Amino acid sequence: MDVPLPLEKLSLESKTQGKTYVVLVATGSFNPPTFMHLRMFELARDTLNSEGYCVIGGYMSPVNDAYKKRGLISAEHRINLCNLACKSSDFIMVDPWEANQSGYQRTLTVLSRVKNFLIEAGLISTGKKQNYIFPPCSASVELSCMSVSLCLIYLIFHKYSCIYETDKHITSY
Repeated sequence: MDVPLPLEKLSLESKTQGKTYVVLVATGSFNPPTFMHLRMFELARDTLNSEGYCVIGGYMSPVNDAYKKRGLISAEHRINLCNLACKSSDFIMVDPWEANQSGYQRTLTVLSRVKNFLIEAGLISTGKKQNYIFPPCSASVELSCMSVSLCLIYLIFHKYSCIYETDKHITSY
C-alpha cells in the first residue's frame, strides 16, 4: 500500500549550509505511545543539535499487525494514538506506511522508504555515496548517512533510556 510520508512538520527552512541534516525515525509497537517515547525524540534532537547536527524532523512508525505481539491493539488504533500523542509536537510526525503494509516490514525497509521518499520529493540529494552503519548489538540506533547533507537516525527505545550511535561516539540518555 502506497502511503505518502507526512512532511508538514519538517523544518526545511532551518537548513543551513555546512550542517548535517537529521531525520529521527523510531519504529515500534507504540502500544500505546507514551510520554517517554516523545521525550526520547526531544532528547535526541536536543543532543544532536548541540553536537552540530540539524534535526529537521522525526517520525514514529508503528509496526504492522503481523508483528503478533501479545496484546497488540490494531494498527489503526495505534496510528490514531500516535497522531494524538504527536499533535502538540513541532517536529514529530506519524508515518503510517509500515502499519498499513500487508505484512511485517524490516527496519531497513522502513528507513529506505523514508530516505527514498525524501529524495523523490526533491527534499534531499542523493550525494555521491550511501553508507549504512549498523551499531553493535548493545547499541540501539542505526545511523544511515544518505548524503553529505542528511542522515536518518533510527531510535530504538529500551525501557526508559535511549542510546544512539553516530560516526563519532555512542551517546546514552
